[in-house]
Amino acid sequence: MEISRYQPSQAKPAQPAAPKNQEATEKTVKDSKETYTPSPRPDVKNMSPEERDNYLNKLRQESDKHFESLKNLVAKMLEKQGFTFQDLHGDSNVAETIEVDEETRLAAEKAVAEDGPYGAEAVSDRLVNFAIALSGGNVDKLDVLRGAIDMGFKAVEDIFGELPEVSKQTYALIQEKLAAWEKEQRGTPAESRS
Repeated sequence: MEISRYQPSQAKPAQPAAPKNQEATEKTVKDSKETYTPSPRPDVKNMSPEERDNYLNKLRQESDKHFESLKNLVAKMLEKQGFTFQDLHGDSNVAETIEVDEETRLAAEKAVAEDGPYGAEAVSDRLVNFAIALSGGNVDKLDVLRGAIDMGFKAVEDIFGELPEVSKQTYALIQEKLAAWEKEQRGTPAESRS
């Protein structure tokens, strides 16, 4: 089954050549082993409750691992500037003085890239797999799943303002994948809700 993929409407602007002192940083970032590898969606309908719980725990652990990686990246950046996460709480002046260094910027860019652990494809897969597993593979719970996903994206938008493009792409892919799953389960046409 082929799922259509989000295609940006514009080509990315050309990036200026990296200065020579950035080459080592870029090599370090490129050599990072944390990339996204898709896995087949398991048939949760045929899983025992214990197997489904184990699968959900595996998804949680994977998500926690990626979150810790991101948290460590930010912690290192803060540490280089003499700050900690605690320094950011309640003091907006500290947050305004934080500078994102080139190494952190490149690592974050790689993390949200197409093959990165926070890229739209990887995050949408994790969210859809988690939602389907929570439903026990019951397509009749699709409206509840979509509602929960919508609430989550809305809550983030309420806190941070307009979502970045990678989040918008993630949301669109989630809707496409849920529509494809519904079509597969019901055997009827289903449209994504972007």
